[in-house]
Amino acid sequence: MMSVLVFADEEEVRLDFDVLSRFCSACEPAHVEEALCRAMEALARELALAEAGWRSNDAHACVAALVKVKRLAIALGMTVLARCAWDCRICLSRGDVAATAATIARLMRLGETSLYALWTGEAADA
Repeated sequence: MMSVLVFADEEEVRLDFDVLSRFCSACEPAHVEEALCRAMEALARELALAEAGWRSNDAHACVAALVKVKRLAIALGMTVLARCAWDCRICLSRGDVAATAATIARLMRLGETSLYALWTGEAADA
């Protein structure tokens, strides 16, 4: 008999609040919210560009966006998202289409839930 494994389509989002605190502390107190919003907007844009690069078979654009996703995720304390962006680059560099598609899909899920968790404050500490 064959069994089917069902994967959960959501992962618990974890933020490194120490890193996030350092990010906020580096800003002028009056501009923390603005800086955080700009970083979140940039992250959302780069996630979209990574997916668009993948869908249009533009590996160069995809990798460029993944590098920025990783950098922004690290700055915001999103370590799992940063690691997933790196995994996408590895799969892409190996030419493994199935693995790249799967990790890009995971990156999109993690990115969306990470941004939402940061915005609402509903994340567990890493």
